[in-house]
Amino acid sequence: MDFSLTEEQRQLQDSAEKFIAREYQSKQQPSNDSGGNDIDTMRWQIVKDLGWLGLGVPVEDGGHDGTIVDVMLLQEVLARGPVREPIQDCILSSQLLVACGNEITRSYLHQLISGHHFYVAALYEPAGRYSLSPSITTARQEGELLLISGQKTAVPFGGKADGFIVSTKHANGEIALCLVDSQTPGVSIHSYPTIDGREAAELILKDVAVTRTGLLRSGEPAVQALARAVDASIISLCAEALGSMETALSLTVSYCKQRTQFGRSLSKFQSLQHKMADMYIQCESIRSLLYASAIKHAQHDNDSHLLVSALKYKVAREGRTLMETAVQLHGAIGFTDDYMLGQYYKRVLCIAAINGDADYHLTEYLNSTQRDVT
Repeated sequence: MDFSLTEEQRQLQDSAEKFIAREYQSKQQPSNDSGGNDIDTMRWQIVKDLGWLGLGVPVEDGGHDGTIVDVMLLQEVLARGPVREPIQDCILSSQLLVACGNEITRSYLHQLISGHHFYVAALYEPAGRYSLSPSITTARQEGELLLISGQKTAVPFGGKADGFIVSTKHANGEIALCLVDSQTPGVSIHSYPTIDGREAAELILKDVAVTRTGLLRSGEPAVQALARAVDASIISLCAEALGSMETALSLTVSYCKQRTQFGRSLSKFQSLQHKMADMYIQCESIRSLLYASAIKHAQHDNDSHLLVSALKYKVAREGRTLMETAVQLHGAIGFTDDYMLGQYYKRVLCIAAINGDADYHLTEYLNSTQRDVT
């Protein structure tokens, strides 16, 4: 299989590298306690102008075409910033709208990728673990309106969103996806900072009225749209995790070459060389699985969900191990907020919990293999 990049993909990564060099590496990085959860308006405008929000969206839907493979390549580079703008959250929203695939969603999709409106997905519920099947968020028909009540948890950048793509359940048991405006009466948003310097929110809905144009999909098409979009989001997240892990490895190697102990640099000690070699192997093994998952997903392969669950499990487990090793080899400086390693570490910890943790995806993987056997 040919893994070489096209000219367009190389240009995409080059633009991301220039963006990081200009907007992040040349400027003071905010610590996780200094209001880093605010979206930088100027940077966000650059992101919109570069067209990254439309990557992976078909041209006929107003996007710039490409597949999840292109999104993956972009996210791996942006992780080195680390870029704090909510690109990842727009990717999930855009993939949900693309997967719904109808005239109603196209107008919302155009608003999202053009940057005129910021929509985020509100899919998970308290005590629901990572199930995509809503249990406490319900919808009932009242005349021409759909009234939604319930609660969603860990909604990314919920306090900054113009609207939410909410999963809900009808009285007949059908799952539906609805777009809820953040200013609609009955919507309550309670924001809080996350450990990686970003923001999440609890979303409470009390008889929130949604018109016919707010119903995106229902029934089996909604279930399929959810599954495909979340898998795409996981691939993008894991690409970001890989970029963070590679940067942590690079920082560790550089630090061990500079730091001396007993009259020689730390990089000369064989036991530390073995640890850094293990870190490199972990990165490369994740890269192989990441590329395979992205290609299978882009091809609509039946095995794509199996590979995505395996990928997320591996990232959640080995990502944490690699980051802990990096902090350990740095010594005391690895624990400080002023040193960038801590920011990469915290982001990887958060990624490990988003859209399903290691235990959840191990169960998903085992269930998928058992279905294949039967």
